[in-house]
This record gives sequence, structure tokens and C-alpha cells, in this order.
Amino acid sequence: MVRVHFHAVDECLILHGVTAQGPVIGYYLGREIHDRVEDRWRRVYIYVGVIERQRLGRYDPARLGPFEFILEPGLVYRMQIPERKGRPLRNTVSWWSGSDV
Repeated sequence: MVRVHFHAVDECLILHGVTAQGPVIGYYLGREIHDRVEDRWRRVYIYVGVIERQRLGRYDPARLGPFEFILEPGLVYRMQIPERKGRPLRNTVSWWSGSDV
């Protein structure tokens, strides 16, 4: 039997070291919500919503969609996947979500 440590999953899904790229579209728990943010590898993330912590102070990773990550204090951003010129990008969502699409 494999045990999953959700704290480790939480840490893998949290964005660190991002810079704001878009305008401020609101505030959540005293923090600005930007339309877009960018990480140090220049990957762009688009704001999609908010996720709250559970009773034990952890996030529920099952509530996130494909390519979604958390920016503290609970802002959810989806990674923008660029299209390849000349040929469509393979369906990478299937490996992420576990579906057989």
C-alpha cells in the first residue's frame, strides 16, 4: 500500500518566486490578485480562482484542475500552454488528469 503525504503534494503545487505580469483584478486576504503571473522560467499562469485550506491547514489537490497551481494565500493559477507552430500540441492533459482522452 502506498501512502501519499498531502503536505508534500501541497508543496509541489505551490508557486514560488513569481512576478506579476497582468493588471490587478482584485484582492484576497489583503493580497493583490493579478490577471497573470510569470515564474523564473518565463512560464505564464492565468488567474482562475481561489482555493481554501482544509481543517488541518492543507490544500485539497483534488480540487485543482489540470496545470493549476497555488499562489499563497490560496490563489489558483493555470499554466498557459503554448501551441506549437505547424503541428498541434499532443493532448498532455490526459497524463495529468489520468483520463484516457
